[in-house]
Amino acid sequence: MPVEAEASSSPSRKKALWLTQTLQDQKQLAAGPPIDYSFKDLKTVLDLVLVEPNSGQPRKPALPHDSNTLEYLESLAAADQAAAESEALGEDSPRRAGAAAPLSPVSPSGSGASPSGRSGGGSALGAKLNSNSIRLCNNHLMSLNGLGRVVRHCLDDWRQLVWLDVSSNQLTTIEDSILEFPSLQVLYLHGNALTNINDVLKLQHLPRLSKLTLHGNPISEQKNYKMWVVAHLSGLRSFDFGPITKIERDKIDTWFKGLKKKH
Repeated sequence: MPVEAEASSSPSRKKALWLTQTLQDQKQLAAGPPIDYSFKDLKTVLDLVLVEPNSGQPRKPALPHDSNTLEYLESLAAADQAAAESEALGEDSPRRAGAAAPLSPVSPSGSGASPSGRSGGGSALGAKLNSNSIRLCNNHLMSLNGLGRVVRHCLDDWRQLVWLDVSSNQLTTIEDSILEFPSLQVLYLHGNALTNINDVLKLQHLPRLSKLTLHGNPISEQKNYKMWVVAHLSGLRSFDFGPITKIERDKIDTWFKGLKKKH
């Protein structure tokens, strides 16, 4: 066997390649468990910063209930802005310094975390797994206004939110606040009170969205609901927990072309 091939197949070589991946790639491959705020009786997303999650490790601990929530969130946003400006200038910043340590590889079980949902401190690299997922289902949310600021409390990098579950709330519209997360791939909106199917068109501005749920909303009772949604969101690979096959996609595209001709 040639020496080059021998080196490339050795375990140590593979580890070295993994360590040279970008921070974004590492976060995707070694993300921690979702930060779970389900069943917390939340009335607004701003209330999230006042409670500890059921599981997962947020960036910041919960605030005392008498805290000024808005002032706190504004300070987080200002700190992130300052860090971003420092990075743009090539300077070291708190975020940059904290992110320099490599992330822990995923454990064989796939979770990479202890049973409590906290990141495992006994990994070879000794670094916590950064979550990129938030669960806000089964609360009393009527709006997601302020979500962008709140995610800064939860995630080490709010721009890396990949998975968001806001199912089983009282949302009546798909708000622009969801569009603040260009990395979003999975969005659960089922079991809400969405009435305007045209709100779905906003999700075209999420380039990586591949999995979406909307069942259990009033819009799901409309004729050809599934075909209409899938036709307008060409990047979807799963809808309402069912895969979208190539054959099904082709049928929907044909149906949609015929619909446009009629109108």
